Amino acid sequence: MTTKQTPAPTTGQNAPVAGAAPTAGPQTPPAPHEEGRSQGVFVIGCPRSGTSVLSWCLAAHPNFWTSAESDYLLDLFGSVDLHSAYKRAISRPDGGWLEKNKVGYREFASAMGRGVEHLYESRSRGKRWVDSTPGYTLMAETLSMMCPQAKFLHIVRDGRSVVCSMLKSGFNTDWSDDFKTACHTWVRYVTLGRKFAAAHPDRALEVAYESLTAEPERRFEEVFAFLGEQSSPKAVELLTTKRINSSYGNVKADDVRKAKDPSAAPKRPWEDWSAKQTDAFNKIAGPTMSELGLV
Repeated sequence: MTTKQTPAPTTGQNAPVAGAAPTAGPQTPPAPHEEGRSQGVFVIGCPRSGTSVLSWCLAAHPNFWTSAESDYLLDLFGSVDLHSAYKRAISRPDGGWLEKNKVGYREFASAMGRGVEHLYESRSRGKRWVDSTPGYTLMAETLSMMCPQAKFLHIVRDGRSVVCSMLKSGFNTDWSDDFKTACHTWVRYVTLGRKFAAAHPDRALEVAYESLTAEPERRFEEVFAFLGEQSSPKAVELLTTKRINSSYGNVKADDVRKAKDPSAAPKRPWEDWSAKQTDAFNKIAGPTMSELGLV
């Protein structure tokens, strides 16, 4: 199989892509507030793109641990909230504690992240924690400052498959009920995730879902190498034998959480779209699909 290099977004920097050797960015000694920090992993990407299965495959490795999606960081520390809190504190008429003690925003964010890392580590029992909350794609830049030694895996899946999965998921969200909203959601998440990965090539790796499922041994070697670990056959075994959090083959709403046979998933579910739906997807998501080399 020939792996296509994913075009970089319009930032002028190239994000490493699973399928190509990761390119190390400039290495600088960690600031004092970054030393000894947790080396966890955030798996980011659009909902229904495979964030869950990738995180559980990582956790099949003896050095990693994962659990359910956490979600709460987006509400507590979404980039607007955290930065607004910092700006308000340093804008006090009397200068305030942060201003008088010369605490910059990066150090402030890093300090907030120590508690988050402690919570993860209190449950991971010495293993590297993995969080796969898709919404953290929207605040990856903030998380990179809060957890300065964490790595990021940005998983990207064919937008047609993602939209189909969204609409079949049964979740109580706007993108599960409206076709165009699902299309726009995929474009937004992919664009933000790729922009972040391009800006942080030493900390973020882009993983193509289709390439991962087609060549799991090779791709997991690249993923684990990026994370500084030896590969594990258990990750490949889980990916090839179980579907996790799948939208298909569900009778009851809770069935989406059950593991299923990967071969039972439809290969090209978008072929059932109407002409109107196909036109809408091409108009909304076509440029992004082209950038990814998927059309």
